[in-house]
Amino acid sequence: MIPVRACYSLMQLTSPEEGLDVLVEHDVDPASGDVTALLEGLQVWAVRELIAQHCPFGLYVAEFATYDADGAQQAFLRELSLIWDGTELLAVHINHGPSPARSLGAVISG
Repeated sequence: MIPVRACYSLMQLTSPEEGLDVLVEHDVDPASGDVTALLEGLQVWAVRELIAQHCPFGLYVAEFATYDADGAQQAFLRELSLIWDGTELLAVHINHGPSPARSLGAVISG
């Protein structure tokens, strides 16, 4: 099935048993910019959301992914593990998806 939307998501790790809670999602338009700008925009968006939502110290995950018409994730393009101290980003780990250009190309042409 061809992906039909691209989305940024911000999640908080509540506990190892409970996993991740989605805090906010934001649809992005792949046709509005190049792949690099969209990938780099994830961290900027995530930090803005952490500030806006007054998030406390913790481990957060920001993800840029594509989804099909049923809402099932098709591919993640970038995932960030963020250590947030309540006011600023202390550390970030970037996990790149397998092929961002191909996955976004399907959204743009779909």
